[in-house]
Amino acid sequence: MVQQVSATTRATHDIDLREPMAEEELREVAIKRLEKKRDFRNHLFTYAVINTMLWSIWVVAGFVDGWQFPWAVFPTVVWGLFLLRHYRDTYMSDPLSEDRIQQEMGSLKADF
Repeated sequence: MVQQVSATTRATHDIDLREPMAEEELREVAIKRLEKKRDFRNHLFTYAVINTMLWSIWVVAGFVDGWQFPWAVFPTVVWGLFLLRHYRDTYMSDPLSEDRIQQEMGSLKADF
């Protein structure tokens, strides 16, 4: 069974194909997206747990040995940058569409 996907649906869901997508293809795309979202949530959870542990170690060490430089800021910030990139790739990705390819080809032709 072939399901028709309108141009609005394609633009909304970052799907841009010249032919209608089959039900199986839609299912595969949906599964990949859900897996990416699940992977991001797992990454976010791990980030929160590990960084909570690191900051807890710093606090306990501060009570025992006196307050030192907050070294836990380094893994928090660096890992946070990777987490932001993972978020962008998962929720804000801008896949190539046929319209964008044609637009770029048009601008290249205008340049030459």
